[in-house]
Amino acid sequence: MELCVVGLHSPSMAGIDFMTVKGEMGEDTIAVSIVSSGGYEDDAEDTDILIYTGQGGNLGVGANLRRDKAVSDQKLVRGNLALDRSSRKGNEIRVVRGIRDPFNPLTKVYVYDGLYKIQEAWVEKTKVGAHSFKYKFVRLPGQLSAFALWQSIQR
Repeated sequence: MELCVVGLHSPSMAGIDFMTVKGEMGEDTIAVSIVSSGGYEDDAEDTDILIYTGQGGNLGVGANLRRDKAVSDQKLVRGNLALDRSSRKGNEIRVVRGIRDPFNPLTKVYVYDGLYKIQEAWVEKTKVGAHSFKYKFVRLPGQLSAFALWQSIQR
């Protein structure tokens, strides 16, 4: 909720914040921010690169595992569509990373980690056969990394 209050990320639950913009070809959807909270199998160890999993579907992994529903693919709608469009347009996207609090394993600390661009996008099959969207986010140069600072403090 605090991310919404300070204007970093509007949705209180969804990991992808997006907006509709008007351009020469009409209206289009672009992503403005993401929160990588560890609900999926995101690769969040690198300080300048983040492999981010799209939203939705029942992928049979992580926090997205729903045992009461059949495994299902992610769809190219809402946030996933916005990330797809942003990867083509090359717009900057704010990245917030959720990091497990070493003093309270039931909570996370969220840090704004700067502006990134999507360098690559692809579809990947999970261990149980569901298809998920993957996005390679690369940090724009010249920014301090809050994520790197947090990692150094934890060591």
